[in-house]
Amino acid sequence: MTKPKGRNKPTGGVGGRETKARKRAKTAAARDALALDRRSAKLEQERAALASEMAQREQALRAKEQALRAKEAAFAKKEEAAARAAAQREKREQEEVERVEAAAAAAAEKVAQDLNYMDTSVHEVKPKKGEVWTHLQSRMVLMLLFDLRKEGRSENEAVLQVARTFKIGHDKVRRINNHWWDHRQLYETTAAGRGKMAKEDDGRRRLTEVQADQLREFINDEHKAGRQVFRRTVAEWVHRTCNMEQPSNRSVGGLLSRLGYKRRRGRIKTPPLNAERLARIRRFLVEMDMAKRAEDAGLAVIVYMDESFVHQAHGSPYSYFPSDENGVVQDGIGRTTGKGLRMIMVHAITKWGPLAKFCDGFPIEEGWFKETGSGKKKMEDEETAEFLWQAKLAKGDYHAAMTDSMFMEWLEHRLSPAYNAIPEFEGKKMILVLDNASYHHGFDAEVKVPETNTKKHNVDLLRKFGAKSIRVKRKEGEQGFVEHNFEVPSEPGSSFPAGNREGGVSRAEVATATREYIRLNYPERLEERVVTFMKKKGWALIWTPPYMPSFQPIELFWQHGKQYVSLNFELKRKMREVWVQIRQGWYGDKEWSGQEGGWKAANCSKLVEHAIGEMNKWVRDRDAGLSGKIGNLQKPDGYDKDDVSPVGDVEEGVGEQIQQESAEWGDGSDEVEP
Repeated sequence: MTKPKGRNKPTGGVGGRETKARKRAKTAAARDALALDRRSAKLEQERAALASEMAQREQALRAKEQALRAKEAAFAKKEEAAARAAAQREKREQEEVERVEAAAAAAAEKVAQDLNYMDTSVHEVKPKKGEVWTHLQSRMVLMLLFDLRKEGRSENEAVLQVARTFKIGHDKVRRINNHWWDHRQLYETTAAGRGKMAKEDDGRRRLTEVQADQLREFINDEHKAGRQVFRRTVAEWVHRTCNMEQPSNRSVGGLLSRLGYKRRRGRIKTPPLNAERLARIRRFLVEMDMAKRAEDAGLAVIVYMDESFVHQAHGSPYSYFPSDENGVVQDGIGRTTGKGLRMIMVHAITKWGPLAKFCDGFPIEEGWFKETGSGKKKMEDEETAEFLWQAKLAKGDYHAAMTDSMFMEWLEHRLSPAYNAIPEFEGKKMILVLDNASYHHGFDAEVKVPETNTKKHNVDLLRKFGAKSIRVKRKEGEQGFVEHNFEVPSEPGSSFPAGNREGGVSRAEVATATREYIRLNYPERLEERVVTFMKKKGWALIWTPPYMPSFQPIELFWQHGKQYVSLNFELKRKMREVWVQIRQGWYGDKEWSGQEGGWKAANCSKLVEHAIGEMNKWVRDRDAGLSGKIGNLQKPDGYDKDDVSPVGDVEEGVGEQIQQESAEWGDGSDEVEP
């Protein structure tokens, strides 16, 4: 067989066999294909395992969700059950409280009834004044007294206990006891000798019911006038009014006792809280609210000032005293009843402390005080508000030691320099809080008060101020008021003729004309001196309402200093020592051994905070028109239109001054956030 023609294909080897390289390539390709298949199979296995794991996880997650829902349902059931149980428990507790309250109210009512019954019974069965005293009563008193003595009680304690038990006087118990020890007999009284006719000078049974009512009215009128009633006073009234022989003081004492009067110390009554006084207190609270807003905003400083006094022998007589063998307290103390000399004190504080320049942590000393005399005649500027001096009189009203001139000197030479010496107060307005003492309301030293001046003095004022004539209105019959002109006498020392003469002018008419002329031409001369002084400084005033010392923190400042003076009392103490001690009481004494750390200085911040708290308490409990607290007070609608003038000792014009200053301060809304 012949081969076909043409070119033969190369075989790569002998006889047309595959080469080794081709075989190796095929082997490698087969091996790679096998590896790929294995990897694919493995990947499929892993994918299947992952899918199985995901399925298991999803199944576990669903199981957990189901368990969680089951727990939530169980918890909700428990909460519902707990709420039901709490409601039931609260209901039971409320029922129990109501039951207990009802039982307590019933018990309290029963106790009140029992107490009332017992009080009535005690009043009915206790020995009456003048009642006959029997052997049986004396025996009961002595048996109880002896039992108490055998228990170890002192005689004094036993006597007082018996007196309280039987509702009798301790002198009666002592009389019964002494009678037993002296005579070995029970004490008794009889009615023998009673019921005799009264002596001619005795007041018994000689006043009729009408006269007794007149006497009661007389005593009531004396008390309203602030006067004491003595037996002598009543005896003179009986002699004068009843046309009787004047009875003895002893007879009058018996008469007053039978009429139900007892001698005791009277209480000084404060004026009632009428509408005018309540309005004045509300005005003060509103003014303090404005002032505190300004102070909190850094625009002003509230300064509290006052006057007080301390005696040379200021000290408490209370102490611990022994008892003698009979139980009588031996309470003698080696001091006299005299109070010694008196030191007058004037000072001012703020919530940051006493108003004074400090040196080495202690307020500087002022140079007025002297141990004897009244100090320097002329006051000089000193950078402290402290003002202390020894009064000439140690008794009477201490306000008599202060005058309006001294007060103005203190303002000018103590308060003003002290305030200006404190750098933190620079550029801030002072708001001075003070009471209504008469010397705080002094008027111009020359003009004074036209209504109280003499007629000649007012004419001199008119002449000095350039008045040529005055106009006087007089009522003349049917014409009504007619105006008359009178020329002011030009001769020095001359005056108008008397009002009852032709062409004359009365003192009241001259006073009215003088006030009107000065008001129109020199209005500042009619202002109070303190008002004029504070206006020139750009400062303001707040007058505290009368009888409200709890609103003045400086009252506690006085108390803090006086307590230290009392604790350091010594016989024959010098006034210089009192001066040193009152300053240590105010400013602190680290060397004082009475307590650890020495005597603490008065914390003015807490004192002011306490006074503000008293104001807030008044707003909360006593003033239905105001709400909130000082510094954030809510006023009733239309209150700013109220025209309320201060009451008490304030002169005319002070109310207008307060209203004007209140308007100057504003309500604080444009300066301080409420």
